[in-house]
Amino acid sequence: MNAVARIFVVINLLLAGGFLLAAATFLHQNTKWKEELAKVEATAEANKRDLNGQITNLQTELTGSRTDLNSAKQNVTAVENDKSNLETRLVAEERGKLSAERQLTQAGGNMSTLTNNFEGLKGTLDTLKGQVDTYRQQSIDAMAAKAKAESVATEANVKADAMDAVNAKLKDNLMLASADNGKLSAMLKRYQELYPAPAAKAQPKVDGAVVRFDVGTQLVEINKGRSDGIAHGHEFDIVRGTTFIGTVRISRVEVGSSVGSVYIPSPGHQPRAGDTATKL
Repeated sequence: MNAVARIFVVINLLLAGGFLLAAATFLHQNTKWKEELAKVEATAEANKRDLNGQITNLQTELTGSRTDLNSAKQNVTAVENDKSNLETRLVAEERGKLSAERQLTQAGGNMSTLTNNFEGLKGTLDTLKGQVDTYRQQSIDAMAAKAKAESVATEANVKADAMDAVNAKLKDNLMLASADNGKLSAMLKRYQELYPAPAAKAQPKVDGAVVRFDVGTQLVEINKGRSDGIAHGHEFDIVRGTTFIGTVRISRVEVGSSVGSVYIPSPGHQPRAGDTATKL
């Protein structure tokens, strides 16, 4: 064998040794990789199990949360229904209160009118009594004048009978008025028990004006309300120039206006739009 052949043989042996060494190294490294892959797969499997457990727990919590949410929605719906029912009842009670206030105010106006009528009837009765006394005195004087005694006596008796009839009728009217007054007083007392007046507060010193006056209900509206410090029970004097018209007691208050019944001490006067409503 020549030198070249020997060189090739040596090179081949070296190459074969290198390949064998590389194969051994690869096999050893492949074994390590498989071991590490097995560890990674085991870790991944454990993590997967943990994640599946966490997902199961989250799904259970989600189901519970959905159940709680549905229960909360049902509770909210029930609360909204209760709120709607309460609002409906509140509106009905407020309407009933306003109706009662209107009836109370009208009853107060009727009672004021009956009181004025009663005072007028008392004055008429006193006048009639004076007339009866006068006629009786005339009858006594007529008896002294024998020439006209019979005619004067007859005339006086007729007039006295007429006055007695008028007096009896007036007494009946006074009894009816007293009975009506008693009924109105009882009604007023009942309304006051049902809707007692609020605690009195210091009334602000404000000046306003009459917006309108209702003759039938004797109610006056003024252009001052809750925003001006006006409250239920406050009173205003109604004046026109230097003339005193009457007094208004507030029974209903809005934001920019208020309404109350009026007491007019002098017959022939009544409020009208533009009159001054003042609290000095």
